[in-house]
Amino acid sequence: MEATASNQRRYLASAAIVLAVAAGAYTIGRVYPPLGPSAGTIAPADRYVEAQIGADDVNLGDTSIPQLMQTDAFEVISKNPDFRNMANDPGFSALLANGPAMAAIAANPGAFSAISRDPKAFAEMASVAALAKARMVDMQAQTGAMASVIATHAQTFSYMADKHPQALASMMANAAQLGVIAKDPKALDTGALASAISRGPGGPQAAQQLMADANAMQRLKADTGMLASMADHAAAFKGIAGNAQLMAAAVKQGEAMSRIGVSGQAMGDLASLMSTHAAALNALGTEPKALASIAQHAAFYKAMTEHAAASQALLATGMAVKWARDPGAFATNAANIPQMAAHAADLKAMAADARLQAAMRSDTGALASMAASAQSLQAIASNAALFNTGMSQRALASIAANSSMRVVGARPMDLAMAARAAMSLNAISSAASLAANSQISAAAASKIAVNSQAFAQMANSPGAFAKLASNGSAMASLAANTGMMARLASINGAMAMMSNPALAQAMQQMAVTGIRSRE
Repeated sequence: MEATASNQRRYLASAAIVLAVAAGAYTIGRVYPPLGPSAGTIAPADRYVEAQIGADDVNLGDTSIPQLMQTDAFEVISKNPDFRNMANDPGFSALLANGPAMAAIAANPGAFSAISRDPKAFAEMASVAALAKARMVDMQAQTGAMASVIATHAQTFSYMADKHPQALASMMANAAQLGVIAKDPKALDTGALASAISRGPGGPQAAQQLMADANAMQRLKADTGMLASMADHAAAFKGIAGNAQLMAAAVKQGEAMSRIGVSGQAMGDLASLMSTHAAALNALGTEPKALASIAQHAAFYKAMTEHAAASQALLATGMAVKWARDPGAFATNAANIPQMAAHAADLKAMAADARLQAAMRSDTGALASMAASAQSLQAIASNAALFNTGMSQRALASIAANSSMRVVGARPMDLAMAARAAMSLNAISSAASLAANSQISAAAASKIAVNSQAFAQMANSPGAFAKLASNGSAMASLAANTGMMARLASINGAMAMMSNPALAQAMQQMAVTGIRSRE
């Protein structure tokens, strides 16, 4: 009995410290994310009573810390000694302070496991990330086309990259010539393909080796659509043909995209979409339940998030469930609810929006899906970077227009992995273009090929990773703790909260003070 009372006293004392830390993060919390006057604060307990909603539906002030203490993430943080040791590391504090880099690492912590142990290579990759980001924008259409072709013909590309990389490089370099060959399958036997390959970087030897491989020739004859597609998008393959390592990495990522479970033209369209909107899908992929809901109901979310401030506040404050019960009634009384008062006008406009009403009528499961995914959506909306990137209007429109997204949305983990592969392919393509123009060193290109997923995250936030690369203690902490971060990434909401500075500080303080829940 006495031990229990002592534990309770320690718990209450620790909770008080956590709340003090949360209050100390007031300034950060007000601007990250910008949800209005009550974001990041302990709002006054102005009780609201209204028949349409009910007093028990109203949250009082900022409930993020109490909600955090009820999560699986809190259980791990409060009870795992490895996390507590990590939280006490000054380098980890520096890492937490770099919110954009932390958000990128949260999207795929495993990708940083090896490269973080090589500070020189990490710094070299980080130094060219900004160049790659700019080049990705310029090459978006070409890379999308390449993603579509490789993912649609993944098995043939994979075999060629493994057994005949020089021949494949020559085919990519002279892709425009493959169109004629594709129209006449007999041309594969008459030497037309060998002639095209001989004129490429692989030379006659690569052509001879390919023609002598009966299995390879059988594959090419059975998949002449590959040659035709390469010819149709010849410009997309020229840059990647000049670097064997980057070419192999591109094929590997395209093959990973193909595992999503659709085929033919549907695979091509889906791969192109994933490449074009890789950053948005990658951001949403940090919360698989949210990704599933958005992929299957994108038209609804697009209409809702056209009212950005109100929709973000609804999701970030956990009120999406209440709004889903009766959007009109909730909007009418929003001015009396502390968290929504600043967004009442926008919320009323959202509830009256004819396009949103039409989206709800045509997709009767959208509201229920949003309510069921409220916790995951809250984790994304509580992080401005994730919300702004993932809820891009352009991305949501494309997702809504692609029927395959609704199918693969039911498998969010597969979709998240494919989105990461698409993001890597984009980074590889841009690196190949930079290498072809001697804008990056051969050593940097080699490191990018081996660590393409980490580089993709760097290119998404180049400034943040340049800052991280220059901080020795933060780099040491990252190298020592990628395994723990990967474990946290598997826990619903944990890494999204880790990349929110205010909540990250509270989580760290919980670990340092050794709070125990449910004791």
